Amino acid sequence: MNKKTVVPVIHEFGTYLFVPYLDLYYAFINYYENNVEDSYNHYITDRHGRKFKFWSKRGGLRNPKTNELAFEYIFSWKDAIGASKCHIVIKPLFGPGTKTKNGKIFNLPEIATNIEVQCSYFELHEIIDIYEDILKAIDATRFEHSIARDRSRIFHMARHIRYHERHEADVVNMLKAIKNESSMRGDVDLVEKVRSSKYDMYKIDLPSFDVCNIETEFVHSVKSYRIKNFLERTVSDPLKHPKLEVFLNSKEHNRIYGKYPTIDEFLQIENDLDRLLASLLNFVGPIE
Repeated sequence: MNKKTVVPVIHEFGTYLFVPYLDLYYAFINYYENNVEDSYNHYITDRHGRKFKFWSKRGGLRNPKTNELAFEYIFSWKDAIGASKCHIVIKPLFGPGTKTKNGKIFNLPEIATNIEVQCSYFELHEIIDIYEDILKAIDATRFEHSIARDRSRIFHMARHIRYHERHEADVVNMLKAIKNESSMRGDVDLVEKVRSSKYDMYKIDLPSFDVCNIETEFVHSVKSYRIKNFLERTVSDPLKHPKLEVFLNSKEHNRIYGKYPTIDEFLQIENDLDRLLASLLNFVGPIE
């Protein structure tokens, strides 16, 4: 007998990669000043042939030596339809006493380079590969192993499955039961949007999964939602149908546990999200 398995995929992912050297930031400055002739049309290609546009802009922190706004260096790529994308920003951390562009003191704990990554449909190991490819392109491979993993934080991570809209009522009713139970136990935030009797979005932040007898290692939220133009698509188009997504609530996790998860916990979070998603689907029953 043939059996079908629903396999979750990673959706949005965000992390701050911490490199305890400002020299890495200066390596980007050096490459930009000596190699970028057209600031609107310069690209760096990774090992998979993806062309990352590379440019710079003034950031929000002042260089304490010059009191001028320091530049940030950006790498950006997206696929032909804009679903999969990766945005990387290289930022300087100037340490204690750093001033913002408005003159406020922003006491950073130490001098370092911050690499902010926001992407869709990329696993962590793929992001590390891209980082290494960028270093190779700017002749800075000496920093390949410089990421302080225990100090690099995950601020967003989501896993989802897409399901047929015939199951939407069952999925949303399950989420409503979780919302009702959560509201009786404490705080809960809800986003509910309906278009043409279909749920554009049903999202619960601060949910209690106790009603489902589900325990999680990290703090997560859940939502069922659709692409913006779903009403224009036919039933045979997979993008017509909703997604059930569970995602890390990093701010609430930080409030409860006093820290954001590190990238060393990536696989733990991924497994935790998948267990939560599988448990929720089990309440709905057979789904495709």
